[in-house]
Amino acid sequence: MNTPTPFTTQAQDDYRSTMQAVAEAYVQRHKAEHLDESTLFERTCQHLVNANQVPIFMAERLAYLAMSKTTPACVTVGWDLASGPDKTVLIDIRDGIVHAVPSRILPHRFLSQVTPN
Repeated sequence: MNTPTPFTTQAQDDYRSTMQAVAEAYVQRHKAEHLDESTLFERTCQHLVNANQVPIFMAERLAYLAMSKTTPACVTVGWDLASGPDKTVLIDIRDGIVHAVPSRILPHRFLSQVTPN
């Protein structure tokens, strides 16, 4: 009789994807608590190892993948100076959210670079 082995390739992929989802959920819940990513990375690895018995080598990889998936590499912002000399409109290009910001808040050096002469 042909009995399936307990650790087939599909089972390993299911385990990895499940543990990555656990890591992503942990990062989402705790990313506001940390100012730097290294602390969040360490705590995510510790959570995977201690709470889910994930091997250390795999926990580091899963934490890296989870953080790269949930943390944007960079924030792209556009600006519209046509709204007036005392206001600048910043546009988050990822989702189109518009923020009106008083020009006095923005650094003078930034405004001198983007303002046409």
